[in-house]
Amino acid sequence: MSVDFFFEPPNCDIPTKAVLRNEWCNIPNKNIIDVVAGEEQYFIFQRFLLENLYFTKEGCACSSSKPYANRLDWTVRAGAIKASILLALSIAEAVLRAHAEKRRLPLNTDEKRRTFGNVLNAWLIQKNPDVPHPDIAQIWTELKDMQYSRNNVHLFKASHSPDALFHRVLEIEENTLININKVLIYLKKLQS
Repeated sequence: MSVDFFFEPPNCDIPTKAVLRNEWCNIPNKNIIDVVAGEEQYFIFQRFLLENLYFTKEGCACSSSKPYANRLDWTVRAGAIKASILLALSIAEAVLRAHAEKRRLPLNTDEKRRTFGNVLNAWLIQKNPDVPHPDIAQIWTELKDMQYSRNNVHLFKASHSPDALFHRVLEIEENTLININKVLIYLKKLQS
């Protein structure tokens, strides 16, 4: 089925990289600050798509009287939510890794194996491996939930996971996006 897409409202305010670099100034690695600022710009645009992209009958997007205006839904919307999770998790991974390296937390000695799981494990208290470092304890549950959701991008695995089905992704959309925002806001304040 062919449809026309349009934005409602059509304008999107994406902060400059300079503004975002300033918001991420606590990251102890200037290269990571720059990369994260750029990724957050795209994340903001991705969220704009989720919230403002509509579709209508083919040939009617520019009409003032559209026959209908529907938001993204079903599998397309679930895919956009998964993309938002991936973007946010990429940001979180880079920020947490930069801080972990600065603090000399126990990361894998092979830099190629410093995966998100390895970075999260580095933030566990070594004497009590079920307890996260106090500096990220407030967002630990959200980070683990994001990690679990991110793992559903592996389609073979996702095909066997009820949580990866599009209707489940849509059911938890609001909570997922709230948690993502909580993590990103918190990580901007993290210091090492």
